[in-house]
Amino acid sequence: SSFNQSTELVRSNLEEITKAVANTDQAKLTTALSLVRTNNISPTLLLIDESGETNTIFDPEDSYSVDGNIYLNDSGKVIGVPKSYIFASVGIEGDAHLIVLKDVTNLQNQRKLSYRNLIIFLLCSLALSLWLLRIIIQRDVERESENIRLKAKLDFESTKRKTLLNFIADASHELRTPLTIIKGY
Repeated sequence: SSFNQSTELVRSNLEEITKAVANTDQAKLTTALSLVRTNNISPTLLLIDESGETNTIFDPEDSYSVDGNIYLNDSGKVIGVPKSYIFASVGIEGDAHLIVLKDVTNLQNQRKLSYRNLIIFLLCSLALSLWLLRIIIQRDVERESENIRLKAKLDFESTKRKTLLNFIADASHELRTPLTIIKGY
């Protein structure tokens, strides 16, 4: 899906930055800052220093506020990054770590909007289908009603014809008997 592709693109961009920082022989913080500033997804760059304090180095939108919730646990794993962010981290000189992160709330909102639009489309399609089905069924019912009415009329006319033929046969028979007697005299 588009959301998965977009988040994977963000993730791969962040990992490329951290790999480039890890593989450089120059000042890692300077390299990270230049890579973050030139990256097309405009990620935020944080530094967790040796004392565990988190500092924002670069935030292109001034949207991320460090509230002390991001830290490294005893095994060096980054803890406390909000769920709406994708991040990658890399260790630099000493016990300091750089964290490159990007807010994907817009991607999540676009996905929700896409789902909402899909549901609206499906509901509209369902309503249109039901309306068309109703018209088709109504037309078929009217056609069947007309066939039933015509069959009933045909049956009535057939019964009427049989009754008339029986009457004519009986009348003819009844008239022949007296005529034969009269002819005989």
